[in-house]
Amino acid sequence: MKRPITIFLACLFAVTLAAQNSSFQSEWRFGANGGVNLSKIGFTPQVPQALLLQPTGGLTARYISESNFGMQVELNYSLRGWLQTTDTVVNFYKYSRSLAYLEMPILTHIY
Repeated sequence: MKRPITIFLACLFAVTLAAQNSSFQSEWRFGANGGVNLSKIGFTPQVPQALLLQPTGGLTARYISESNFGMQVELNYSLRGWLQTTDTVVNFYKYSRSLAYLEMPILTHIY
């Protein structure tokens, strides 16, 4: 009767020891990101606008230094702006303006 309990406890102890493995190696990961922006600008007095669709993209680098902590840095190029619309009886007028941004967010990577 003691034999199955002893085997069960030995297996449980071996699994617990395997889970405590502390051989962590730091790692680097690199990648690219991209997408689109839909932007408007707030004016006073208010100007009739539509959403302006612009591209965005960049590079990403992530460094995991410990088993549950790391840092992530991105370098993004983003276009933003507005599309001004004027609808009159005679014609439909559009004016758009784009602003270019270079962003560098620094993020923590905690898990």
